[in-house]
Amino acid sequence: MDPETNAWELSQAMLRGLRLGKTVVLVVADYKLSSYGWWDPTASTKAGGRGGGVAIATAAAAAEVALLEAEREMRESQNAYEEVSWSLRKLQEQEEGQRGREESREQEQGGGWWRWMKRSTGSAAAVARKKKQVLVGKLEREAKEARERLLAAAARLSKVEEHAKGLSQKGRVHQRVADRLLELCQLNLGCYIKIGQHLSNLDYLLPREVTDTLKVLLNRAPVSSYEDVCAVIKEELGKTPAELWSSFDPVPIASASLAQVHIATDAAGRKLAVKVQHRGLRELSRGDVAAVSFFVNAVAKAFPEFSYKWIADELAPQLPKELDFVNEAMNAERADAFFKKHRNDVVIPAVVWEQTKPRVLTMAFEEGVCATDVTAMKNMGLPLDRVARLISSVFCEQVFSSGFAHCDPHPANVLIRGGHKGDPYKPLLVLLDHGLYKELPDQLRVDYASLWKALVLKDMAGVKFYCQKLNAGEMYSLLAAILTSRSWDDITSPDLGSLRAPSSQEDKTLIRSYAQRYYFEIVEILNSVPREMLLLLKMNDCLRHIDRELGAPVNSSLVTAEEAVKALLREELKAGAREGGRAGWGKKVWAWWEYVRCEARIKTYLAWLWAGSRVKRLPLWKGGGNGKEGETDKKGAVA
Repeated sequence: MDPETNAWELSQAMLRGLRLGKTVVLVVADYKLSSYGWWDPTASTKAGGRGGGVAIATAAAAAEVALLEAEREMRESQNAYEEVSWSLRKLQEQEEGQRGREESREQEQGGGWWRWMKRSTGSAAAVARKKKQVLVGKLEREAKEARERLLAAAARLSKVEEHAKGLSQKGRVHQRVADRLLELCQLNLGCYIKIGQHLSNLDYLLPREVTDTLKVLLNRAPVSSYEDVCAVIKEELGKTPAELWSSFDPVPIASASLAQVHIATDAAGRKLAVKVQHRGLRELSRGDVAAVSFFVNAVAKAFPEFSYKWIADELAPQLPKELDFVNEAMNAERADAFFKKHRNDVVIPAVVWEQTKPRVLTMAFEEGVCATDVTAMKNMGLPLDRVARLISSVFCEQVFSSGFAHCDPHPANVLIRGGHKGDPYKPLLVLLDHGLYKELPDQLRVDYASLWKALVLKDMAGVKFYCQKLNAGEMYSLLAAILTSRSWDDITSPDLGSLRAPSSQEDKTLIRSYAQRYYFEIVEILNSVPREMLLLLKMNDCLRHIDRELGAPVNSSLVTAEEAVKALLREELKAGAREGGRAGWGKKVWAWWEYVRCEARIKTYLAWLWAGSRVKRLPLWKGGGNGKEGETDKKGAVA
């Protein structure tokens, strides 16, 4: 036992561990028993009531039948599409291999125009090639039809799931699990809130009931009492708020899982943001990490279908760093130094070091609205497409250029305001919460960028090579699908639209069905990739969430690809300069050529998207409607 652990810490650790253990047992038991149809405690309650009980039971039975039918149709459509796609890929690979062998044989035999004529017209090989081309054309048409049926099945399943929410047995099980997880997070607080927030972004992997229920944790964090805030400040800085600042607002402007933020004013009249850690959290975190790791590993051994070891692997090394605000302040200054060298549209609040300790962080106050507050940004006249591009490019530039990456782009950690270069309609990004950073090894950074470049150029051999370098093994196609939130067949299509994350509910349903189909393989990948990749995947999930809230005007995956090819260009130019001479110049020319190829594909596709969006705004396209877009008002909390 740690000598610093006192009786209170031990009792709290045991209590929180028991809550976690109870929740884990109930969740696993609920899923296992209901999968065999042995237990559904809400079914009798739904059907046994008076008055509307019979009607509810009838609706539940109808929803169950409709859901089972929609899921069956979805599975059949997936099987049919995968079968046709597999046959098509095999035939195309055979044709490419045969063509390569014939060309090699002709070069060895001297070639000649007459040999080319023979190969192209009347030879047996030419006849066989034409038959294969006809067969390829037929399979391509069948694949297209199968794809359309698959999308139709996904649309139907999405509608049925929405209608059956809370009525079908599966929906009731998912909802009970979601309610238990939410209750656990709200009772244990701290790192449990962070885990719940992360799970709420995994809407392509987890059931809709779970992600929808846990989304309340994004905007509903615990608030410490003013007495606890004063106690923490006194313990860390040696003085009370009244002695340190000329004014200190006792009501926090924002609260999150680990801390809350108060506005203060110093003697010079400067407005400050004082981040104060929730009292007792540092002491409790050790027991929380140990409990989460124990139960996650125990369940993974007993029930492999419930393996979430990657959650514990992500939490254990990072939480102590996030709880040290001195470390956060140093991260903020390092990130600020990088951005000042590379761009002028990012603001990081200045640290007040004399009032910063491990549990209290004092920084300059910076104005801005939450990154998902669409209404506020529209009122300021900020274009949402510029905002989305700015957010994604800032985080991706850290990943690919500096290798020191902010891995928690939670909407409340990203504030937006106008005023870039004095223009009120050009967005500026205020970056907050620098506790969760990751130092990326140079080789990992280059391999990750090369993977995105291969995805842009549709270089499937390159995709396979770099996924395998990231420990994906023979499941390289699945890692590529996780990165892009697209199926492998979408990724292999020549259209860059495969890099766009799913925006419609039908797309999300399709991706979620594939995730359920390959659940064990996904868990295996998450447990085998480098630990840095877990945080990069988390960052991708957060950026996609912001994209969706902004209406996906610019997709984060396309911006990620753009930043990746820019970083590779810089790396290749440096390598060419080091080598020097004719070989060095050759490397530089090749690097520029590869960069232009990638940029041309991305820019062309973005231009096509822009043109399509403008056409859809025309009154004729809208069918005479007013074309008024729905507005949402989303507010977050500063972590």
